[in-house]
Parts: sequence; C-alpha cells; structure tokens
Amino acid sequence: MYAIIACGIFKDEIEKISEELDFPFEVRYLEAGLHVDFDDLEEALKAELEGCKGYDGIIVAYGECHPRIRDILAPYNAVLLRCQNCIDAFITRKKVEEIAARGLYFYLSPGWVESWRDMFERMNWSREEARFQLAPFKGAIFLDTLGDGERREDQLIEFLDFTLCVPQKMAVNLDHFRSLIVEAKERLEVGSLDEELERIRRKKLEEMKKMANEPNADYPDSPVKLTDGTVGEVVGRYPLVIVDCWAEWCGPCRMIAPVIEDLAKEMKGKVVFAKLNVDENMETSSKYGIMAIPTMLVFKNGELIDQMVGAYPKTTLANKIQKYL
Repeated sequence: MYAIIACGIFKDEIEKISEELDFPFEVRYLEAGLHVDFDDLEEALKAELEGCKGYDGIIVAYGECHPRIRDILAPYNAVLLRCQNCIDAFITRKKVEEIAARGLYFYLSPGWVESWRDMFERMNWSREEARFQLAPFKGAIFLDTLGDGERREDQLIEFLDFTLCVPQKMAVNLDHFRSLIVEAKERLEVGSLDEELERIRRKKLEEMKKMANEPNADYPDSPVKLTDGTVGEVVGRYPLVIVDCWAEWCGPCRMIAPVIEDLAKEMKGKVVFAKLNVDENMETSSKYGIMAIPTMLVFKNGELIDQMVGAYPKTTLANKIQKYL
C-alpha cells in the first residue's frame, strides 16, 4: 500500500483518476494555499510524512512549492512529482512555454477556483492589491480538468470581478497528471535515489563550496541583467544569487532598485544580485510561480532556497540576506 500526500488543489483530479491507477494507495490531503507560508507547509508536510512511515512508499503530489521541499522529503521513503507547480502537473512544460510565448497568463484549475479567495487572504491581497498584482497578466486560463467548466461560469465571473483578469477556458485531460503519479510510483519501486545522479549532484555542490572559499575577482558590483536563457548559467556560477523579479510599470520595483544597486556594491564577493524583467521573460516567471512583484528569488549553490516578496528597506533586506551567507 502506498500513501499519496497531496495538495488539496489536486483533490478532485486525484479522485477522478483513482480507479485508473493500478496500485493500492491511500490519500492524505493538505490544505490548499499552505505554500503561501513556507513554515506552515513544512510543518504540515513533516506531520503527514511521519504518519505515513508504515507505507511501502510515499508519493508527494506537490510541485516545487517549498524551496527546500526535497530536503524535507529526504529522510523518508518519499518522492516528489516531477513538475514545477500545479500548472505543469496538468499540462506539459512544453505547453506552458507555448502559452508563455503569447504573453503572461494567470492559471486557474478547479481547485484554484475553489481556493483563490483564501489564498489571496493569506497573502493579504485586497481587491485593489489583487488588481495591481495581476495587472501585467494578459488574462487568466482556466484549466478545465474535470470537464465542468460550464457550471463554473459564476465562479469565473467572481474571479474576473475581483481581479479584472479575464478568464478563458482550456480543455485539459488528465493523462499527463496520471503519468506523473505513475512515474513517481515507479521511482519508489526501483529506489528513489539514482546513485549516478546523486554522485553528480554532490560533485557539483563540492565544486560550488570550493568556489565559495576562493577569491572571486569576477563578482559583479552591479546587478546582472538576466533573461530566460541566462538564469541557469548565472545562478549556477555563484554560490549565492539574489534575483530581483521586476517590471517597468511596478512602482515598488522602482523603489527598491536603488537598494539593490547599493547592496550589489556593498556585498560584492559574497552575493551576486541580478534582475529579471517578468514581462520580457515569461518562461522563468511561470516556472517559479511569480504571482507578485517585486519578488526576490534566493539561489544557493544553484538551487532555489527561498523567495522574498515586497519592497524591503535596505537594512531589512540586508539582514534577511545575511542569514543565507
């Protein structure tokens, strides 16, 4: 018997495909929206993982919703779905990128339609704040995974009224979602740890640690401009990288820009600061689920470990960064 620990966002979809999964399992759902607070998500995940120790294996139906989610799962016989978030759990990364080429869209699934008010409240988004944060989006895409989009018209209109983000429906079958769960179960059967990949990962981490202890004359003293094509190279080159996700129209982004410039000079040799325009780099914005700006992505040794949302005063931001050094 396997256990599936799933975000409540996936509840209806898992129930719909449950008879198609050819292995015995029990599901435990966590409250949708826990990812808004990383501490709450970590606490809830650990509690459920402890309670599932007696199962043959644990499938964690989440994306990269916590910057340290793999570390949280490491002590357990558990594997994560191979997706970045709940969007590419339902549609392939290729499809996400095709849509991103047309513009920046906010995605809704049936679970999101049921939970968006609670999530916005957790983020302290009023109607005005939600409209401000979603202003750069061309619209919303409702992923109709259950084939019941017609009966959700009133819910989608409520979302439109609150955000001014016009939704459009997109029919989605659950083949991709089901394949992710089946593939996760297969990884449990053969062992969740691929020794060769782990060896490469450890070697890379050792190289990064060594680089962190060596003089770094090539550290820039001003923010590095990033694109979708250069993010991976930059965050993998330096031990600690702070990526400021911003847009031209964003007032708080302009407020924090001089702070980023100053800290890039003052913390040269310890931290690299970078800037990513979310309007021009929608693939990265979608990949990391950027829902509000400014958002600062914190990468350590090439891995995303945290996100900071908002325009912090210089002293506050510097103190927050210190804990990553």
